[in-house]
Amino acid sequence: MTPKSALRLVGIGGANRAMEAEVKRLAKRGLEAWASPKPVREDEQTLVYPFDPAFAHLAVNYLRTPSRVLWDIFESEADRLEPLYDDVLAWMKKAGEGWLESGLGISIRARDVEWFPASRTQIQGTIKNGLIEGAKKRGIELALDSEQPDILFAVRGTKNRIVLSIDLGGVHSNHGYRKDGDRAPMRENVAAQLLILTRWDPRKDVLVDPMCGSGTIPIEAALMARGAPLWSKERPAPCAKLPAFRAFKNHPLEPLFADADPIIFGNDIHGPAIAAARKNADRADVSDSIALIEGDFKNLGPNQLRAHSPGGRGLSLDQGLVLVNPPYGERLEEGDEELERLYRDLAKWASSFGPGWKSGFLVTHPDFESIMGKQARMKKPVPHGGLSTQLYVYGADG
Repeated sequence: MTPKSALRLVGIGGANRAMEAEVKRLAKRGLEAWASPKPVREDEQTLVYPFDPAFAHLAVNYLRTPSRVLWDIFESEADRLEPLYDDVLAWMKKAGEGWLESGLGISIRARDVEWFPASRTQIQGTIKNGLIEGAKKRGIELALDSEQPDILFAVRGTKNRIVLSIDLGGVHSNHGYRKDGDRAPMRENVAAQLLILTRWDPRKDVLVDPMCGSGTIPIEAALMARGAPLWSKERPAPCAKLPAFRAFKNHPLEPLFADADPIIFGNDIHGPAIAAARKNADRADVSDSIALIEGDFKNLGPNQLRAHSPGGRGLSLDQGLVLVNPPYGERLEEGDEELERLYRDLAKWASSFGPGWKSGFLVTHPDFESIMGKQARMKKPVPHGGLSTQLYVYGADG
């Protein structure tokens, strides 16, 4: 039985690089006199930092790249239910700083515990009983609330250990604005990850997504440029009720880069997709930064971009990023030949913007570089939708 106190950021695939870069960017603006410690890279998608309430508050409310933000608080080497219960009970004699308080409802969810000689339901019940009974021995009342818990405990098995964490942000990849969508929409945190990996600089780079669907990439770009919070006073993060975060109760959740003024374009040939994108952009309050255009991307040239510039602003096209999540093949009925023609058309169109532009493509095609006719300057796995997708980046080596 080992007490722990660590903040765990969990992303998708090889998200570490993007998550760490986002932490550094936001911490400089959002935390006073905070020296970012070097995280432990537990695997390609997990960063572990020492737990600090101020940093945890920033991570939950502003980080857009993780899927989960967890507060690790305990681990056990028990290999059966009885000693697991005893470990939790023993730990609860002194545990609870920052989270234990009478009247809170709890729920337990376990995953990756197949190696343990008991069912997931039995593990959850054992830990729940240990938490509630241990608190009761200290005169503290916790109650089971499976539907709307104040504390969601995440249990996972790793290296023959059971680790108990508090899920601080819930489903962190759901950023709250997307209620209208098209087929197979991109997860919001994947879009954020792509923007960081391609090194999009909203201060200098125009952003164009020629096949934007319901607008996830353009909307995430606008929100990320502003350092917009994921939660609000009206819609607080799940961890807001915990004692560790009480000091931030009246802390205003405002954009960290409120003066950001990005120029972003989203285009799609499907009218319903653009209609959904407009609704989502309005809901996210970023319509002033994004021009959404209906049409074939091959007709989306400099003149059309200038004519649709958000807010009628003057537009320099010397520098920018084309970022696209095109069909992977599974969604096309025409087959590989039609898919490869589409990719060649995208490559030709993207290269027409000039030497100051980069382009990023998220695809599954194993011969994408052959289709493009050149090697990407960066190729990185970014799993999406259960597929082995790769991000290929071409162009300006900023």
